[in-house]
Amino acid sequence: MKGTATMNMRLTKDRSGWTAITEFELGNAQVLLLRTCRNSASGRLNTTATVHEITGTRSLVHRMDFGTGGGDFSALVFASKPARCTESIVRIQHEQALQQLDAIKRDVCEHYARLEASAAKPDAPQPEQQLA
Repeated sequence: MKGTATMNMRLTKDRSGWTAITEFELGNAQVLLLRTCRNSASGRLNTTATVHEITGTRSLVHRMDFGTGGGDFSALVFASKPARCTESIVRIQHEQALQQLDAIKRDVCEHYARLEASAAKPDAPQPEQQLA
């Protein structure tokens, strides 16, 4: 998969805690985001990979599939439950996810290849109506 990595990990802290984000431009107006942050509901430290479309206004759009197998790529890369989500713990888990970048990009390619193959399939032939 062709693309360029921003590879600048952005680490920020807000009232929810520490978050690390790295962007990887995939071409075709798409960007892969790796995001590591604490899930407030479960308390887990999750690293996710999501693909977003870059719109003309440089906004990011992610189409969810709601279990249909369609939509943009989204995957949980790592999940842990540290006692505390400190800056260093978030950074370490995020760096572990970055080491999986080639495998994640392969998964992204396979996801969109499946979507294209599914879209290319003609609808199932309908039984012809019988004339009486």
